[in-house]
Amino acid sequence: MIARLRGRIEHVAGDRLLVDIGAISLTVQVPVTLALRLQPGQSVALFTHLHVREQEMALFGFAEEEELQLFQLLISVDGIGPRLALNILSSLSPDSLRLAVANEEPALLTRVPGIGIKTARKILFQLKDRLA
Repeated sequence: MIARLRGRIEHVAGDRLLVDIGAISLTVQVPVTLALRLQPGQSVALFTHLHVREQEMALFGFAEEEELQLFQLLISVDGIGPRLALNILSSLSPDSLRLAVANEEPALLTRVPGIGIKTARKILFQLKDRLA
């Protein structure tokens, strides 16, 4: 598994980075908030999650290990895939997400595009004991 990578950013497009890591370049999906802070030519170090499906592999990257851990918790929730988890982390800071779970505030989660009230409640229910 690819746990971390360091390299130079070649291209930024939306929530995707093209990162030159030496002999190859990798496409890495990142929270939009991170992508907005990065520029081509800049060096970057990312904590990563390699998501493997039947006919697809996708690499997700995060500036902080805490974001990676939250991403992995989110994708463990029934019905939450990596794209939706990334969307949540693009819309909410780790502290906001923790606060929403701790205070059981589904309204905060429903602000995220793609999350309705039922999904928000499911996230809160499944994460309340696992997210301190």
